[in-house]
Amino acid sequence: MTKTIQQAEADLQEKLYNKIKIEKIKQFVDRYYGFNIEKNTRKDEYIKARTMYYFLSRKYTAQPLSDIGSLLNRDHSTVIHSLAKNHDFYAKYNQVYKNGLASFDDYAVRYVGMLDKKQQSEQGIDTIALKESVLHYENIKLKEQLNELHTEHQLLMQSAKVSSVLGEIVNKIPENKLPIVVERLNAMVKML
Repeated sequence: MTKTIQQAEADLQEKLYNKIKIEKIKQFVDRYYGFNIEKNTRKDEYIKARTMYYFLSRKYTAQPLSDIGSLLNRDHSTVIHSLAKNHDFYAKYNQVYKNGLASFDDYAVRYVGMLDKKQQSEQGIDTIALKESVLHYENIKLKEQLNELHTEHQLLMQSAKVSSVLGEIVNKIPENKLPIVVERLNAMVKML
């Protein structure tokens, strides 16, 4: 029997549920955004980061909202408000936020997998899982940059072809007629 994507995601979430503590989630979000999300500020990047923490804590733990909020010196109503007003918007329109959620999912799978296998190293399970997750996220970013460069290259190639064709046409124009051609081309461009 073939599983649907939704069934596979549900199975995975059930496997990961309650195996990651909210402190680890906060640590991941702090590292992902590069600052301490506890800071008392209303700057947008902090709101996004805290919203990610709230969402992931809610998704992966059974901790009450009051405990989730208290780790950041916030109350449960702040958590409710942030999830209701911010999460869906960021998840739909903010690529950094979406990449962070995907990166955490990858981190969680690796972390719990290592816990299940009881693999210990000098660096510790958390550090290895976090490094692998960061590498996964960097890989996603590099693929996006590669796609952007490919698109830019295609545009440059098209531009070079157009320049080549125009160059051939201009080379055929006698020098004494060139000012008239330039004047007429300018008039045509203005009409567009």
